[in-house]
Amino acid sequence: MSPRFWSFVLQWSRVGINAGIFILAARFLSLAEIGAFATAFAPIRLTQGLHKAGIGESVIILGAHQRRQDALFALSLGSGIALSLCFAAIGIALSAPLLIALSAVPLLNGIGAVSEGILRQRLQLRALTLRTMASQAIAALLAFGMLWKGSGPWALVTFALSHAAINAVLSYRLAMWRPQSLPNWQYQRLISGLVTEISTRDLINAALFPLMQLATAFAFGLPAAGA
Repeated sequence: MSPRFWSFVLQWSRVGINAGIFILAARFLSLAEIGAFATAFAPIRLTQGLHKAGIGESVIILGAHQRRQDALFALSLGSGIALSLCFAAIGIALSAPLLIALSAVPLLNGIGAVSEGILRQRLQLRALTLRTMASQAIAALLAFGMLWKGSGPWALVTFALSHAAINAVLSYRLAMWRPQSLPNWQYQRLISGLVTEISTRDLINAALFPLMQLATAFAFGLPAAGA
């Protein structure tokens, strides 16, 4: 199969399976329940660019240099922990159990971001595609089982968490990479500006929809956010 084919399948799997899950969820959940999940996931989605774009693209730009990859992993893991703690604290303060559960997603993304970037750097599109399809398929089956049992929006939370966790594990296994040194502050300073620049650019491009969901939920309520 050509790289173009695997690239097409990768993009379709990311969009198509997610869309299918929400279409299926609409048959089991009320608009308020879908809106509750969408509102809780919006801040998570807002910050995903740090790992998906910022760390991943920095791996590609900086090349196959172990010390730089180690520094990127330290930055990725540290930012993932910080974001997870921040979202968990906000969830506790707002009595938002869905946000508390979803707060683990940034940590999981932080664990797998460098490995995913290495796979992209090596142009292993087939591996990336099969990984994404496998993780989404397993997560979708878990979510469907919970929807069938009447677990409400927790089915969508399970989909998001299991997808992030399986992605991280499979990325690590496929890339066969692990950090080999402690964080080096010289490299941290070198790469932090690059990661910030890429992440900010991605945030500007991707922020509109999650911000609109948050604004809709606050202004018109959860059913409107789920519509």
